[in-house]
Amino acid sequence: MVYYLRGTEAPTLYTIWSALWALSTALKREAWLKWFTGELYSNYYTLLVGPAGVVKKSFSIDVACQALRGMRRFIPDTQIREMKHLAIVSGKATPEALLEAMIPKKRRGPEFHIRGPDGAPLYDDQGRPIMYRKTSEVGIALSELASTIGRKDYSKGFIEDLLDLYDPKDRWQWKTVKRGNVTLRNTHTTLIAASTPSGFRQSVPAVAMSDGFLSRSVVCYQSWTDREFDEPIPVVNGPSPEDLQRRLGWIAGTVVGEFVFSEEAREFYKGWYHHLRQRLKIDVAMQGIQSRLDILVRKVALLIRAQRYDADPEARVVELEDVKAAEKLIRKTFNESSALIRSLTSEGAPESAGKIEEFLRRHSKIARTDLMKRAHIQADDLSKVIDQLYQEGRVKIWLSGKAQQFPSRNGGEIYEWSGDVWAEAPEQEAHGNGRPKDIRAPDRSHVQSDPVHKRNRKVAKDK
Repeated sequence: MVYYLRGTEAPTLYTIWSALWALSTALKREAWLKWFTGELYSNYYTLLVGPAGVVKKSFSIDVACQALRGMRRFIPDTQIREMKHLAIVSGKATPEALLEAMIPKKRRGPEFHIRGPDGAPLYDDQGRPIMYRKTSEVGIALSELASTIGRKDYSKGFIEDLLDLYDPKDRWQWKTVKRGNVTLRNTHTTLIAASTPSGFRQSVPAVAMSDGFLSRSVVCYQSWTDREFDEPIPVVNGPSPEDLQRRLGWIAGTVVGEFVFSEEAREFYKGWYHHLRQRLKIDVAMQGIQSRLDILVRKVALLIRAQRYDADPEARVVELEDVKAAEKLIRKTFNESSALIRSLTSEGAPESAGKIEEFLRRHSKIARTDLMKRAHIQADDLSKVIDQLYQEGRVKIWLSGKAQQFPSRNGGEIYEWSGDVWAEAPEQEAHGNGRPKDIRAPDRSHVQSDPVHKRNRKVAKDK
């Protein structure tokens, strides 16, 4: 899919997350990870955020939907092909439209007895024939988030429905005014939506941001793309839309059953998980939003394993390379969107916080005057962002070659980028039970208790 869209202005990161959404939607509940006493499925929510017109957000979403709608004919196994009647909800979706797509009796395809390779019916432990019954699995694709999840009467409760449907359930009661209680069976909900930063801020209620919606979502933010095509160019000898459908159909028909982590993958994940916990202990502001990153890494690792075209149906193992690739992808995605998320969730945070962080990451060192001109930001807002980044240990402040502990209004002040919010886990520094050494926040106790520092801050603020 990345190769197919190489001749377009769709950012590669958008394409990757759109392809992963298509994989999760295609696998549904037919593939899962072993998890405690149950199953962990691959569903999650994806939000592609970027300025209008500058980056093509819906391009990769449309290609992913096209691949999903045409993949069934390439699934050779008759039974699995009947299980893959997908429900794709797109356009200006409403809670009613979502419910309609999920009602089992309104889904396409038959219900049938599942048969083994020899054609004989399969039976459960009680001696009853195993039946495949229609399910309530659905994929939601929104080219504009604000048109669906907005402050309008018809979309009231849509966020709450998405929160309820996130964890797959064997049975779920949907209460409606007109229909009463509607029973859904074997739910599995995926979401991909595009939005501008301002549209996202305006359409998603603040309570939803802090109440679990963002922690269940991958926010993929791209402010710009260096690709420039006055019209899309097909890649010479590249894949066609039918090739994408054929490949996705092969994956959907082959990747079936329970998967487990290899021992190497488990050991790496254990150390990474400890690193994550230590980092969240320091970064209180991001605890809620990144509280499900461990589960997301597992789910994405399963999807990366699925797209490796392993022809052995018995090799249901997620390898170390899959987990590392998932962690690296998620780390890059969250690092690029961290400032945007903070501006959306923190009261008083300037909307240009993401732009400031991007300039700092790109230029390494930049003077205050230059940063204000390029980011088109006011002095007070810039000081707020720089001070927050300094407290997080991500920016160093220099004035006349001397390190400073807080930003001033001196135009010659230099800001130096010193690291992303999510650094790579120190693999080689493991000890004891495989955990890496603890990470610690920069020691600012002397700064917070210093009365001179407080006075200087007050003077700077008054100025």
